[in-house]
Amino acid sequence: MDRERMLGLDATRGVAALSVMLFHFTQVRGRHVLLPNSYLAVDLFFCLSGLVLWRAYAARLAQGLSLRRLMLERVIRLYPIYLVGAVLGLCSLALMAANGRTDVSVFQALGRIWVLFPDFSGHAIMQGDDRMSGLLFPENNPSWSLFFEVLLAPLLFLLRGLGRWGGWLLAGLLMWGWLKLSALLGQNMAGGWSVDTFWLGFPRSAYAFVVGACLGMGPAPGQILRRVPPGVVVGVVSLMLLVCWSLPVSVFGTANRMMLLVAGGLIPLLVWLHHAVPLVGRAAVWARRIGEWSYPVYVIHMPVLLGLNELSWLFTHHAPSLQWLLPTAICLSLLAAHVLARHVDVPGRRWLGAHLLRQGN
Repeated sequence: MDRERMLGLDATRGVAALSVMLFHFTQVRGRHVLLPNSYLAVDLFFCLSGLVLWRAYAARLAQGLSLRRLMLERVIRLYPIYLVGAVLGLCSLALMAANGRTDVSVFQALGRIWVLFPDFSGHAIMQGDDRMSGLLFPENNPSWSLFFEVLLAPLLFLLRGLGRWGGWLLAGLLMWGWLKLSALLGQNMAGGWSVDTFWLGFPRSAYAFVVGACLGMGPAPGQILRRVPPGVVVGVVSLMLLVCWSLPVSVFGTANRMMLLVAGGLIPLLVWLHHAVPLVGRAAVWARRIGEWSYPVYVIHMPVLLGLNELSWLFTHHAPSLQWLLPTAICLSLLAAHVLARHVDVPGRRWLGAHLLRQGN
């Protein structure tokens, strides 16, 4: 039953990664952005990480797992695919520099990408026809969330001491701090990805992570939803989340109100409900597959798109047609994700584990 429940989370993660890809692909030179608010899927990833890591490490924390061992295991889990995305991003950045469409130093980026460290210089790149300045990871923008993902792991030690109710109190404080800091910086709550919004990344990621861990500590929804079919509830909440990702921000009044509804309500509810919906048969096969693709798709989709775009600029001196650019980028991203999940991610983690981990904690 545990594995069936995890497959539900795999499916959720996969759909979220595909949503982010569609958002970015239509945002770059697109006239109509599909799922314009689906960048909030990043908050879903943080919440899922909190739940999954608590379930994976709670017993080992009680047995004396060290912080060093925990951090090494998190780096090993994330690093192989991150590095592939960073190298692909460096190639697209080099093409951009050759086209005179960025002031980012390729050599400076080459020295930085190996350690997942942000670039605070504020340089600009061209994403299609849009000038983007101040990206923390100009070679591959989605890497900003991986930076915070690594930093979240020590919260497991704090949560073990606080317990479930203390964890919920901490989540409330983080949400309060998130709101106050966004007001102080004059930003909306969707921060963490740029130099200007860097500090917002800490409460944003920590809030979702702590909520996910608290959900993992608490009762499964099957113990509470006795008269309502859980699959129906999951469907309703998923539809509500899709609607929120699709509507203009003006419908909600402000971006922060939308984020409060999505990150503060719908995402934790959806993550919690998936405990009650076991997947079997063909649904389980597809859930496992898109779960395997989710991380590679999220990490490599922007370098693939921007690389194709810059190749067109290099050889034709004008932007490529969206009619071939977007379908090609989507197909290449999915194909590459399948190959990376099978032939890079697992072997890479195994190799790093053999070289970095030692006996004991």
